[in-house]
Parts: sequence; C-alpha cells; structure tokens
Amino acid sequence: MEISSPSLGQRETMGGHGVSNGPLGSSLFLAAAEGERPPSWQMDLIMEKLRQKSNQLKPLGETAKNIRAALSERRYFLDQGDRNHMQKCLDTLQQNIKVCSLQSMVERLEMVSRQLGLKFTPGATGNEWFISSDMFYLELLIDPHGVVQEVKIQHDGKTEQQNVPEMVDCLRRNDFTDFTAHLEGLVAIYQLNADKKIKSKAFIALQALEADLLAMASTYAHMSDGEAVVTKSLLGLVQPRKGGHPVKLVYFISPYEFLDVDSKVSLPTDVPTILEKKLGNVAT
Repeated sequence: MEISSPSLGQRETMGGHGVSNGPLGSSLFLAAAEGERPPSWQMDLIMEKLRQKSNQLKPLGETAKNIRAALSERRYFLDQGDRNHMQKCLDTLQQNIKVCSLQSMVERLEMVSRQLGLKFTPGATGNEWFISSDMFYLELLIDPHGVVQEVKIQHDGKTEQQNVPEMVDCLRRNDFTDFTAHLEGLVAIYQLNADKKIKSKAFIALQALEADLLAMASTYAHMSDGEAVVTKSLLGLVQPRKGGHPVKLVYFISPYEFLDVDSKVSLPTDVPTILEKKLGNVAT
C-alpha cells in the first residue's frame, strides 16, 4: 500500500499553530537532536511558515523612518515655567564648562548677554563679536584660540570708541563674574524712564560730573597717607571709572579696619593698601 504525503491542510493540523509548538515542532527538534534528517514535508512546512512570518516584518528603512518620527514628535509641550527651569539648568552647565576655545568663549559670552537682556551678534570676519543694547555696544576681538585681544565700547551719540583694558583683563582670566559686573554697570547708566535723546544727555552729564570729581581729587593727589586723604581731603579717596565700574568715593574708614586680626598686626595706611583691601565706606 502506498502512503502519500499529507496535504497542506493536514500539515497545518499536524503541526499545530507554530513551528516550535505541537507535535511537529517537537518531532523536528527531537530528530535534529538525534542526528536524523526530518522528512521533506516537514521542512517544506517550516519554510512556508518562515516566509509567512517574514512577510509580516516591515523593511528596515521604514522602521528607521518610524523611529525618527517618534523621536521628533513632541508629545509634551513645555510651559514658560518649565522652559525657564530648563534654561537655568543649561546655564548652570555652561558656567561649569572650562573656557578653552573660541566656541566655549562665544557660548559663555552669549549666555551672559542673554541673562542681562543684551544682544549678542557675530561680526563679518568671524573674530569680531558684539554685545549691544539700544544705547551702547561692545566690540570684542577674539582670536581663534578663544583669547580676547581687545574690547572697545561705543556709546550712543559718541563718535569715538574707547578701549576697555579692564574687560580684556577679566576675560583673559576667565573672570566672568567681574565681566558681568562691568555689563551691569553699563546697563545701569541708562536705566531711566525716558527716550534715547534724554538718556544720551544724562550720560553726557554723568561724564561731566565724573570729570569734575577727578579734577577736584587731583588737587590733593600728592598726599600719600590714605587715611589723611579719606578724612581730611575735599572728597575723600576718588577711584576713576574702569569700564562698567563707576566712580567710587571712599569717604570714611574706621580705625579698626587697619587691624589684621589673623596676623595681629596693623595694616599700612597708604592708598594702595586701602584699594587692595577694599577698606572703608564707598559711595558710587
């Protein structure tokens, strides 16, 4: 009697619902384990099931496209509070990154400008950068290694630029706290509830006042005793404007400030010591 191979429907019934499940899968793996070759109809059934499974899989290109679409899709929209918190975290990270290249210097300057509400724009050559407001702008010349070579300031209504070596010095030392103080001082000059014309006149008046104070202080510039300068002169110890730092008047120093508690000695009373130790009460 001749035994024919089972039909496809019979193979499905014998094989169950999967290759590895049911008697077909068990007999196949048992035959493979014993080193026997499975019947040809079993191999045909397995290959057919594999082809059916492979037809259900999507192409790799389509899968990659779906992944990119899922990553770019914004499922959660940030409100203003979340944006501010995220920006604060990014600024904290930026502040702790060591400035050792042109890119890092530019990013730090951009962050400082944004925090103060100032504009930060590149120049035409790629080595010039500008920090500006509606009343003044700074021009910074930075070499390809991120070292600041020159800083110039231009006020509205003025035709000439002024070099600011104090800003160059603090940027070369990566002292961005001092640089921020310079910018805050420049911004404070124009914090008036007035139009640009009035603000320009106010700055001219401020410059005239500072020039008069320095002229009066020059009359007793020969005095070397800092204590005598503070207590017996017309104005006290006058420190001229340095970049964004305004004119300062040291008008009173307590005698106890000349005592160094740690070393238990008296400090010199000359002008350099007063300026270095930042002694006395100051008016700006």
